Order: sequence, then structure tokens, then C-alpha cells
Amino acid sequence: MQAKTLGQIKLPATHDSATYGLTSTLSQIAYPDIQFLWYLSDQAAPANNTWSVTVPPTAANPADLGSYLYDFVMSVGVGSAARTQDLTILQQLQSGIRSFDFRVYFDTRDNSFYIQHALRGPLFQDVLSQMQMFLQANPTSGELILATISHTNLQGYPDQIAALTKLINSTIQPENIYYRAPD
Repeated sequence: MQAKTLGQIKLPATHDSATYGLTSTLSQIAYPDIQFLWYLSDQAAPANNTWSVTVPPTAANPADLGSYLYDFVMSVGVGSAARTQDLTILQQLQSGIRSFDFRVYFDTRDNSFYIQHALRGPLFQDVLSQMQMFLQANPTSGELILATISHTNLQGYPDQIAALTKLINSTIQPENIYYRAPD
């Protein structure tokens, strides 16, 4: 194993690794192919059978679904399509997964980093804490864990990139981190 390059090693991996904790709240990254979701509203639909919706809904003509239908659409419809994992990061690590795909975004509503896959997922700090718990529980195992961070809203925001780096460094012990600059 020591003579192999990283590219020659096969690591069990998961895609959209932290989607086990998706909520019914949309992330702040509106992807073009599903942008209509951001124009759905939980405002009450008009009464007296006067409801009509522009298809697809737009910023000028949002679809007012009412709170019950909106929550159903987000949690069951969108949530079912966006959720690719049921196990927490710690459970995945305990099951042998060693490569993770994290879609991280900075939420301006509360200045926190979250996992996202159209919907807002768990706090990224909680995800990192699970990785650190695993490393602490296995201090002599020499674990190799790869984590890719992509699909962010951090391009052009060096302060948020610095804050994300600080979060990673303060949550995972420095001797367990190796950074590689993106290609």
C-alpha cells in the first residue's frame, strides 16, 4: 500500500454525503435547472377557486401554495429527490466510507456554513465534528479520509473562504488535515 500513489488507491465513497440531514428550507444557491423552486411560496393560495399559477413560476409570478402544500413539496417531493444518504457522516465512517462529497454554502441569514443539495442540510461544523469524533475514536488506525468541498457560493468571497478554513482548522485537529489546492 505504501508504494501506491493516491490515484491508485480505491476508497469507498458517497455522493452528496451529508444529505441525510436535509431540511425543508431551500439553500441560497438557486440552480438554473430547478430555479422554479425558489419561486414557490408558503403564502396562502387565493380562496374561492381563483388559484392560478404561471408555469414555471417566476419572481414576478410566484406560486403561493400555502404552508401545508409548500412543506409537503419541499420535504417529501424535493427532499426525496435531493436526499442521497440516510446515514450520518459518523455512521458512514463506521461503515467503511473514506471519501466524501460535501456541497457547502454560506447562509447569509445566520452567517453559518451548511451542507446543501437544493435544500439546506446540517451545519458543516456538525459534519466536521463527526469526522473528528471518528478520528479521536481511532487514533492509531492511520485513517485516510478524503473530503471534497464543491458547489459552493464562495467564489469571489475571500472572507467566507477564510472563515470556512478557520472552521475546518478549529474543528479537526491540524495533524489530521492535508490541503490540496483545487486544479
